[in-house]
Formats: sequence, C-alpha cells, structure tokens
Amino acid sequence: MKKTNTITLILGILLITALLAGCTPAAPAPAESQPTLDVAALKAEIASTVIAEITQQTPTQPAPAAEQPTQTPWVITATADPAQQQTSQVVVPPLPTATKKPAGGGAVWPTITPTYYTDVARTSDLQPRSYSVFPPRYDFDTVWTIENTGHRQWNGNFYYKMRRFDGTEFGPVFVGALKVGETFTAIMDTVAPATPGNYTNTLYLTNDDGVNFFTSVFVFTVK
Repeated sequence: MKKTNTITLILGILLITALLAGCTPAAPAPAESQPTLDVAALKAEIASTVIAEITQQTPTQPAPAAEQPTQTPWVITATADPAQQQTSQVVVPPLPTATKKPAGGGAVWPTITPTYYTDVARTSDLQPRSYSVFPPRYDFDTVWTIENTGHRQWNGNFYYKMRRFDGTEFGPVFVGALKVGETFTAIMDTVAPATPGNYTNTLYLTNDDGVNFFTSVFVFTVK
C-alpha cells in the first residue's frame, strides 16, 4: 500500500511541473544571454531519482516458497444407525448323530442273513432249441435235460410237471434219487397248432416240501 502512494505522489509532481511549464509566459529577451532550463532533462532526472528512492525503500523479501501439497489419509468412520443396532442370533440346526445299536432293550433291530437255496437246478440241454420255427400242425417232441446243481441229493419225493401250449398238463412224474451233478430227461409230445404265432411249453420242478424251485420254458414259432 505504501509503494502505491509513493508512485501516485511522483506522478502528481510530474503533472504539476508540466502544467507550470506550459502556463509560464514567455519572458522578454534579456539583455544578456542566460542559461536555458531543459524541462525534458529535468523530468528524466526527477523520475530517475524517485525510482531510485523507491527501490531503496522497498524491502527485499524472499519469494515465498512454493507450498508443497500434503497428503492427508482418508479416514472413513462408519457410524451405525442406532435404529438398526439389533442383536442378531444365528440358529445352528442340530447335526444328525449316528444312532448306535442299544446294548439291550429298546427297539428290535432286524438281522439280515443271506438267502441260502439248498435245491437248485439248470437246463443242461433243450431240444429243439428255443425260438425254433415250425410249419402248422408239425409233430415234434420237446425234450428237457435237467441237472441237479443244488447242495443236496434229491430224494424220491422230487417230481416235475409239464404244461403244453394249449394248457394241457402232464404229471406229476417223480424223479427219484438224484445226486448233485446228475441229470434226468423229460419228454413231451407236441403237435404244432394250425394258427401261426408264438407258443410255449413249460416244465416245473418241485421238491419234497412242495415248492416249485425251478422252471424251464421252451418257445417256438409257427409260420
């Protein structure tokens, strides 16, 4: 602010000096030659003096250091809503536990035992072969060869029955004593029907307990 006032004062002095120089009437020529005032040089000298004085009065101040940016870490503070501050409880379902068999009392635990078949048989041969094709009214014999593949000898109470395709049954025919690995033969006379189609002849084998434990089927076609 002080520097600005000084410059304004200097400019005012220069302006007044110029006005005075313009308004002064021309003096009559002196009798003797006198030195002439150089106004331009005077203005330049006054301005130079004032500028030098201003330069001396103005304190030299160091340039302000550039401000270095500072990095302020962001601190985010989450404020919980009091209305939402509720205590939540997580309900964990009970895990299943292995059930142990009680030592005594309580429920009855079933005992699984493998099924054991004492009496077993198989068709070791069949004539003609199943799925044979015959013309209508063809006369042939169905011959089964059955083997005892069980775990005991068959006694005299084992028997078989045969059923023809038309529902006619034959038997019972007792097998007699048959050791394991031995065979017997069953023969049924057959006349093919006149109507084309698929037909079956069947053999049933029964043990001494009256249980049908084996079945063999012969399938043939009439064309």
